[in-house]
Amino acid sequence: LVLMSLGRWTESEQSFAQALEGFRKCEQPVEIGRALNNLGRLYSERGDLQLAQQYLQDALQIFQTLRDRSGQISVLNILGVLQRRRSNFDEAEILYRKSVGLSWELGDHQSVAQALNNLGELRRIQADLTGAQKFYEEGLQISRALNDSELTAALLGNIGLVFAGRNRWAEAVKWHKESLELKKVLGDLERQAITLNNLGVAYENLGNTTAALESYETAVALLKQIGNKVNAATVLINLSQPPVGDKLPLAERKKHLQEALILLEGSEAGTYQQLAKGLLAELQD
Repeated sequence: LVLMSLGRWTESEQSFAQALEGFRKCEQPVEIGRALNNLGRLYSERGDLQLAQQYLQDALQIFQTLRDRSGQISVLNILGVLQRRRSNFDEAEILYRKSVGLSWELGDHQSVAQALNNLGELRRIQADLTGAQKFYEEGLQISRALNDSELTAALLGNIGLVFAGRNRWAEAVKWHKESLELKKVLGDLERQAITLNNLGVAYENLGNTTAALESYETAVALLKQIGNKVNAATVLINLSQPPVGDKLPLAERKKHLQEALILLEGSEAGTYQQLAKGLLAELQD
């Protein structure tokens, strides 16, 4: 899972496949289900949705046979994300609501809050910001009652994105800052970087390019620290573009793009490589 979070898809795939083979030899059905679930999640993140569906359905069948509701909840949430990425929003909502139902049956309030977060994300993608905020706030109430700092931080950040979607940038900054403080306490460097990037966008829209620049540069430093080269490159590319990029010397903008290309070497992020090359070519003209 750590390799996958760093965008090292091939290594992650090999690791999960080897685990699956080992669990099959030892006939451990629960672990087989978990390995299938991990592979399904990987393929979903990588964009191979058909293969992801196959592995996730196999995992779901195992967990249903075992009456393992916890396993089913995990798979249903990932299947929901998969359907969301296919823009099958009605099917995604059905899957998320099944997850909520099973979570209540199991008394797993943390999973309830997670599913509410997923439903909020679904609404936000559909531009139903009122519905999104409702689900996020319901999830936030539960996560705070559980003292679940990690999920609370995620929900705070997502509410910040709702206000960003309404162009209410000062309020977006407020929610993102609260999310960031929790993530600092948790020591979650990757999610701190994500929030700093979102803060950078908000500050840009408020016209505070100094704060935006500081947020972006801190995000890059954190991502490089944990070895997440792809996301670090993405922020560097954003940093080189207007309006923040206009505040930087031309040589520094070129340096950011060149560094982004170095970070992207050997990755499977071809779209970002093309973007960085195109922007660098424009600056050379």
